[in-house]
Amino acid sequence: GMALAYGGLGIVAVLTGATFGSLNASAAFNAGISILFLVMALAMFDVIHVDFSRLQTRFSPRLTRNVGALVAFLMGALAALLAGACVAPIVISVLVWSGKLLAEGNRAAVFLPLLLGIGMGAPWPLMGAGIARAPRPGRWMVWLRNLLGVGILMLGFYYGHVAVSLLRGGAGERAGAEGTWRAEDEVRHLAEVLARAAENSRPVLLDFGASWCKACAAMDRTILPSRRVREVLNQIVVLKIAVEDPNQPEMRRVLEYYDVRGFPTFILLKPQAQPGVG
Repeated sequence: GMALAYGGLGIVAVLTGATFGSLNASAAFNAGISILFLVMALAMFDVIHVDFSRLQTRFSPRLTRNVGALVAFLMGALAALLAGACVAPIVISVLVWSGKLLAEGNRAAVFLPLLLGIGMGAPWPLMGAGIARAPRPGRWMVWLRNLLGVGILMLGFYYGHVAVSLLRGGAGERAGAEGTWRAEDEVRHLAEVLARAAENSRPVLLDFGASWCKACAAMDRTILPSRRVREVLNQIVVLKIAVEDPNQPEMRRVLEYYDVRGFPTFILLKPQAQPGVG
């Protein structure tokens, strides 16, 4: 029940992936994510308290009237959703992080909430089977909680840095040396490159990405610079398209035309298939 409950939340994150993808370009959204992570980190350090136990005590008695596998399943799902005061910061952080990774093109992130549920539920069948040698509660639990809090705190600082970078207007290498980005410039450059490639009968590889896309940055650092990949790319025209704001009308038209649903996206156009966005 716990694993499926979190898995369902992961599916919801997939269904809202397009929204997350658009919001990723927003400084306000990244600032909100940063604040959320910082608050959850403070909760891990006991600076503030996030207490969902009241909801749990309100609903648990109704679910415990019947005994059986179905009740146990529902109790597990309820426990996963309510989480309790101790794990609420981790649950919220994993859900937010999963949505962010999905928006950056990492579809495997949908399994993060499911794995969280499996990890939270795994000790219970072991205990039920008679495993009594589990570590006793003690200071090690406090150290572990503080360690997780440090990780969440670092994520908060990271997304705060992203928000500040977006406010400053920095779009990274994909937006050109001047560090500014305009959708109309990207679309105009796309049309020019496609026209020249069509005249020379050369294929074009469109590389859709953004400075806030971590998967794009990883591709630019690792796969694309490799010798074998460069040998192939040198034979065609490669055009990097910076999609810093997917909501700009001109850029949205391009994304819809090429059916771009996430980043990075690579589209290979043959010479006879380069009409561009009319």
